[in-house]
Amino acid sequence: MNTIETNRPARGAWNKYAQLASSAVVYFAAVFCCVWFYSSDIALAQETNNSDIVDTTLADSSSSDLTTQDSSIIESVLASSVIGETKPAKPTGLIAWRKWNAFLLVIFFSGAIIFFTQKAKAGKSLFIRKIPGLEAIEEAVGRATEMGRTVLFIPGIQELDEIQTIAGVTILGRIARITAEYETPLMVPVRYPLVFAGAQETVKQSYAEVGRGDFYRDDMVRYVAGEQFAFAAHVNGWMMREKPAANIYMGGFFAESLLLAESGFASGAIQIAGTAEPAQLPFFIAACDYTLLGEELYAASAYLSHEPLLLGGLKGQDLFKASLIAIILLGVIGVLVFPDTLGNWLTVLLNGEYNN
Repeated sequence: MNTIETNRPARGAWNKYAQLASSAVVYFAAVFCCVWFYSSDIALAQETNNSDIVDTTLADSSSSDLTTQDSSIIESVLASSVIGETKPAKPTGLIAWRKWNAFLLVIFFSGAIIFFTQKAKAGKSLFIRKIPGLEAIEEAVGRATEMGRTVLFIPGIQELDEIQTIAGVTILGRIARITAEYETPLMVPVRYPLVFAGAQETVKQSYAEVGRGDFYRDDMVRYVAGEQFAFAAHVNGWMMREKPAANIYMGGFFAESLLLAESGFASGAIQIAGTAEPAQLPFFIAACDYTLLGEELYAASAYLSHEPLLLGGLKGQDLFKASLIAIILLGVIGVLVFPDTLGNWLTVLLNGEYNN
């Protein structure tokens, strides 16, 4: 029986187009709502500002200690405010057209994220520079496995609603998979109950995903103390007694950072740290073998998991930041060479208004 081939796209292609269309609809609806609320706030602020000017001028005009010159100034202000001798206010509606530059930036930034996300989902490789601290994680776990010792992981000392703690728990999931594959003991002390629940569920799921659910134990994640230095004292004592082979600090840390890092260094463990707190980075750099600086902590989840959504967001942010740097450099050079022409151009780009 002969078959007739058609040019109809496969079901997978239709699903892909449907996903793109639904994402575009949701995206433009969100942008429209943001612009609408923003323009409404601008209109309300302009109306309030105009009424305040008139009320203040009327109140000043009622005072009895005004000179003739002050009276003439007040009369001119009232005439321009009430009669309308000044420039008419720009019409406000659902869209604040004077903010077209912000709209273009939102379109560019969101479009870059969607583009790289779809590219990652299609299986195309996205370049991400190597981060030595993340490359050394598997080496550190392997060292602990050879020595028969524990891997210590601390996801910071902040609550679960902090972005650094979320990044730390995400990295914990990847490390738990490695310890499960190598059958290496894992210790995760936490400070808050919600972090305890989240970290415990993350470790349990990671062990189940690699088929090592029978090696999981509930005491791998432990609630230690709710006070900052009580937590640090407990962890320091545990490190000096148990001598873990690898200490990994990923999250938000404060005054206890040096206490933990120095105790880990004294115990002879290989240490990898990462935080977005600038004041604590020098202590980790001095006492740890590898340190993730600032945004590298947030990029670690995409680096380790290779999830398309995370990779797309990471590459989109990189492109946006690179574009801003290029615009700033070109603007500085251009204003120095052509101050009049490019000065007005930059005013239009940054403020949405032409500078006469």
